[in-house]
Amino acid sequence: MRKHLLLYFFFLTSIIFGQQQDSIPFTHSYFQLGASNSGLVFGNSGYSSGIRINWSDKHLEEINGINITLWNSSDNSNGTINGLALGIVGPSADRINGVALGTAAVVAGSSLNGISIGGLAVISEGTAKGIKVGGLAVISNSDLRGIAFGGLATVSSGSAMGIIISGFANVTDESISGLNVSGLASISKGSASGINFGGLALISNEDLSGINLSSLANIADGNSTGLNLSGLANISNGSLTGINFGGLALIGNDGVQGINISGAAIISGKEDITGLNLTVGAIQCANSITGINIAGYRLKASEITGLNISGVMNKADIMTGLSVALYNRAYDTQTGLSIGIFNHADNLDGVQLGLINYAGNNSGILKILPFINAHF
Repeated sequence: MRKHLLLYFFFLTSIIFGQQQDSIPFTHSYFQLGASNSGLVFGNSGYSSGIRINWSDKHLEEINGINITLWNSSDNSNGTINGLALGIVGPSADRINGVALGTAAVVAGSSLNGISIGGLAVISEGTAKGIKVGGLAVISNSDLRGIAFGGLATVSSGSAMGIIISGFANVTDESISGLNVSGLASISKGSASGINFGGLALISNEDLSGINLSSLANIADGNSTGLNLSGLANISNGSLTGINFGGLALIGNDGVQGINISGAAIISGKEDITGLNLTVGAIQCANSITGINIAGYRLKASEITGLNISGVMNKADIMTGLSVALYNRAYDTQTGLSIGIFNHADNLDGVQLGLINYAGNNSGILKILPFINAHF
């Protein structure tokens, strides 16, 4: 009888308590309360369903449930944690799905999905999806999706989409879209779209679209479209379109269209400036300026059309509409009415009102007249 009881005892403890090995090259030492890798597990088991408590995870395979790791983990390049992952230093696995909390960091290999909070950082070598909070940084070596907050920075080697917030900078190697807020700068090597705020600057190597706000500058290597407000300048290597305000300047190399207001200048290098254009300084374009154009200093373009008012001079090859300045100069044709101290048109098709009025296509003494000149 005693012999049978001893056999039963050893059989039972071999199931419930003991030191076991999984069928992989690395030895996993642990003991458990339960059977078939389930229940409560203490130690470095490769597989577990239930609650697992370990000093340091190594060669982890798959954990379903609650995984608590007291120290730094290593060699978990193929491991998966599904459920709740807790770490004094921080949980680490190839794939983490669920809730992951680490005093120092949460680290994943190919994917990090769910809610992840790291005292210092949340890091994924692959995609990161869900809610990510890092005391210093949230870093993804691929795409970042969802809500991400980094005390200093959020960094994505792929694209970032969702609500992306950082104290210092948001940086992406591809596009960024959604609500993007940074204390210093938001920098995207791809396009930036949505509501974008940079404490100092917004910088996109492609298009910038949506509501774009910065205290210093909004800069796009492509087109800027939407509501673009900056304390200093809006600069686009493409077109600048929408409601555009720059404390100092608006610059669109491929044109400026919409409601355009700046402190010193509105400038387009190659294409047209169109819409309501207001500045204390100059409006200048290599091609045409069209609309309601008001400048404290000068309007200058190949062609100016509309209501054209400046404090000092209007200069264009072709000037059409109502032009008001101290000096109005049409190197080719003026059509409409010009008002100023000196109005000068090589070809006049309209009326000049000013102290001196020159119409090159009039004959004799009618070329230069005081107060009023005309040609139809």
